[in-house]
Amino acid sequence: MGQATSNLSLILFFAVALILLLAAIWYLMGSLKKSEAPAIDGNSIYKRQLEELKQSLELGQIDETDYENARLEIGRRMARNKRESVQISSPINPRYVALLIGLFGLSTIATYFFVGSPGFGDMPIAKREKELLARDPNTLTTGEIKLIIEQKMREKPNDATPHLLMGKILAGEGRDDEALRAYQAALRREDKNPEIYAEIGGVIFRLSGNVASPESNGAIKDALALDKNNMTALFYSGQFKWAAGDKTGAMDIWRDAWQRFPSKDENQPSQQQFGLLTRIVPEISKLEKGPMMGGKKGPMMGGAMGGGAMGASEAPFMAAMAAGGNPQDFIKTMVQNRVDALKQSPDDIGLRVSVIKVLLTSGKIDEAKKTYEDGINLYKNDKFKTQILEVAAMMLQSSQPGTDNGGNMGG
Repeated sequence: MGQATSNLSLILFFAVALILLLAAIWYLMGSLKKSEAPAIDGNSIYKRQLEELKQSLELGQIDETDYENARLEIGRRMARNKRESVQISSPINPRYVALLIGLFGLSTIATYFFVGSPGFGDMPIAKREKELLARDPNTLTTGEIKLIIEQKMREKPNDATPHLLMGKILAGEGRDDEALRAYQAALRREDKNPEIYAEIGGVIFRLSGNVASPESNGAIKDALALDKNNMTALFYSGQFKWAAGDKTGAMDIWRDAWQRFPSKDENQPSQQQFGLLTRIVPEISKLEKGPMMGGKKGPMMGGAMGGGAMGASEAPFMAAMAAGGNPQDFIKTMVQNRVDALKQSPDDIGLRVSVIKVLLTSGKIDEAKKTYEDGINLYKNDKFKTQILEVAAMMLQSSQPGTDNGGNMGG
């Protein structure tokens, strides 16, 4: 009887949903009239610029802020071009269309909670949670993990751990505002947890534009007062110094933290060491921490590290694009500048990792491998830097499409 009721509910849902969807499409098709004017070819140029801009971000040659600024500018040009080439008239009130689409969405959400979805065998939400909890954690998606955490929040409203874990997931997705609220909720439930204080310090640092503040420093201090060996707090302590340009101070903090958790196998880092190294590598390989570019400090697009607000005179990449030049030519020059800078400062581990990154992403496998092997030979008496380089090679190779995780950089 229950199964028959569930099937009937699904049939009714899909019937109503299909009717609403077809009605919405009919209204849209009848209300939108496009002119016969041909599309301006300029859009193909803008699309190509967007692809080149995204590639530059993936190579680590521009930072997120400059990428968003450039992307928005190109988007505005494309929108202006589209308005000039296509005119749209809407004789039908768009509120009717919005209402139909809204009803369709609400009916979908209601069915999801009370009946289930076809992908989950028509299980209601309570049964789906039990199914997820019974599965191997390695097979769960981020969305499924969030569902489990939310269930734990309901089951144990005074437990800080689910809120801490949710904050970490949100921070990993770049949603720092929401992550901070999750950490604060965790802190209200447990005010003596060093990990919570450490994560709050880190998220405040990021929300402040990667600049340490009394609030972020205070949170890290509180974390270390509760646990002097908290690895998250020790990492952020070094990151704050690295972001401020004190590379030596940062490396000293990280090296000290690394030494606190020695490995039983001298050829492999301990679990704590490996966790620290995987956080250090992305930080030290960021472009803005690199060498002098064209006689000026900082990233190729200007900004705070370039000495001021972004403008044509301080942002060579943007200036080249605005002038109609080929950004890829500028990128090639920039990459070569970094390779040359590494020859002048071969002991700079951050610069070496970033050079390997851009070479590997550019498909220059042999050059990347040689840069890696030169570093291994150079740092052979420094186990800390050697392990940074080994972990960097593993992370970079595993992130490349079409490669296995075994890695070939080390031979």
